[in-house]
Amino acid sequence: MFAIVDQGALDGDHCLKYVNDDPERYLLCSQSIELEAGAVYEMAVSVRTEGLVGEEFGASICVEWADGDGKWLGGSYAGGRRGDTPEWTRIVHRTRPIPAEAAGCTVKCYVRRDMTGTAWWDDVSVRRVRRT
Repeated sequence: MFAIVDQGALDGDHCLKYVNDDPERYLLCSQSIELEAGAVYEMAVSVRTEGLVGEEFGASICVEWADGDGKWLGGSYAGGRRGDTPEWTRIVHRTRPIPAEAAGCTVKCYVRRDMTGTAWWDDVSVRRVRRT
């Protein structure tokens, strides 16, 4: 489950927390954003984890895009953190150019499928770094 919590935030008063004890549960916390077709964006987030276990790379961030009918077209996925990382770690990743057929985009904080444990996210940002 995701929740906004007021304990343990990096810089502000709140951060996003995720707790999962069921490896079959797969949830993502997403926010729609407007991105320019053809542009490259840098996504960044600060992450920390506690007891986050599984075969995948852990708590992360991504930007995904869909066409006008909501059909998934692809995305860019940053590497993540797992295990016990009590200190905040900054993850930064650049997207590939946003495709021209992308009608909608989302930024997502998530823990990879089949993982259990706890993760926190703070200071999420997405900024254009260049136009192609």
